[in-house]
Formats: sequence, structure tokens, C-alpha cells
Amino acid sequence: MKKIISKMLIIFAMFIVSNLFAATTGNYQIKVRVVEESVGITIVTSDLSFGYVVKNTSVTTRDIGSTAVKNTGAVNINLQAKISANTFGWSTGTVLADNAVDKFVLAMVFHTWDGLIVSTNAYSCFDNNDVLLETDKTATDASGSVFAAQFINNQSVATPDSSDGVGLLPNDQINSHFFFRAPTSLTNSSQYGQEQTITVTLTAVQQ
Repeated sequence: MKKIISKMLIIFAMFIVSNLFAATTGNYQIKVRVVEESVGITIVTSDLSFGYVVKNTSVTTRDIGSTAVKNTGAVNINLQAKISANTFGWSTGTVLADNAVDKFVLAMVFHTWDGLIVSTNAYSCFDNNDVLLETDKTATDASGSVFAAQFINNQSVATPDSSDGVGLLPNDQINSHFFFRAPTSLTNSSQYGQEQTITVTLTAVQQ
């Protein structure tokens, strides 16, 4: 597995007859394995704002839009994601219900936007496997359900193969949708009403 950039590997295998007088000709067999050098992504839409969220409540990005990422490299990629920073230094929950004082939960799914609109309950598109941590998690398809929505109550919300974070083709673009659960309360009361920025880092890994 190559992250970000894969290197070209060339292996030469040479065979020469051992008896100089046994043959008048010989062959070189040159074998090579070539992998693409270019692995890269571009964040097409980078910013979303939930606006004001009441403590100990949850919201999704269903009504405010989505972010998007595009494969700008030359090979198929899988996507990894993690929370790399947040302005106020709150701790991060590991499952959807794991909020507490100064502790929030952020989950993400890759999906076509129409899929979430079709769902009568956007919250049903997220499960514990979609929760972002401070270490990288690698996307799977809907059957593995990491950053991918499944069929819920017979609703057509499952992430199609063309829209998950697995095997993203060169020049393909997918959307990211988010679930946020606010802390139950804040120790520092001055943080109420102040904007908190949570940074999510995506990494491309050659498939």
C-alpha cells in the first residue's frame, strides 16, 4: 500500500547461457512492474457551518449542504479520515451517543446528496462506524459501513459503490455529509456562542 505517492519499481532479470559454445544466441528477459507516481486529492468544498447548535442536541448537514473531495491523481484510491484539530480543544467521542462535558461527536458518510434527501430521517444514515476519531479510519463500502450509509428501514439511503470512499477513480468526486452531537455542557462558559472550528483531514491511499 502506497500513501500519497507511490514509487516506480523496476526489476531486471537477466539470464545468460553458462556454456559459451552451447548456443550462438541468447535472450534477455526484462521484467518490470510499474505503478503510478501520482496519488492526490483536492478538497473541492471545504467549509460548512452548522450555525448555532443547542448543547446536548444533534444536527446533520442535510439542510446546509456538503463538502466534496476529488481524486486528482492517476490511480484508484481509498480515503482515510480523522479529526486533526478543533479550536477549543474539546475531546472527541467514539460512538454517536458519546458526548459529555466538553466532549463532542462528529460522524461522516460519503454519499450522493440525493440519497440523504430521499431518507425521511437523515440521522438514520449514520452509525457508530462513521464516527471520526483522532486517528485515521479507512473507508469501506456500505457492507462494511465505515463512512458509508446502509439501507435503513427499506429506505434507499445505501451509499452506492460509485459514491463511497473506496476505489475512487481518477477525476471522480464524492460528497461528504456530517452528523454533529454537541457537548452536554461547556466548562468555559465564554465558549458559548463562539465559533468552534473542527478540522477533518482526508488522506488518499493508493488502492
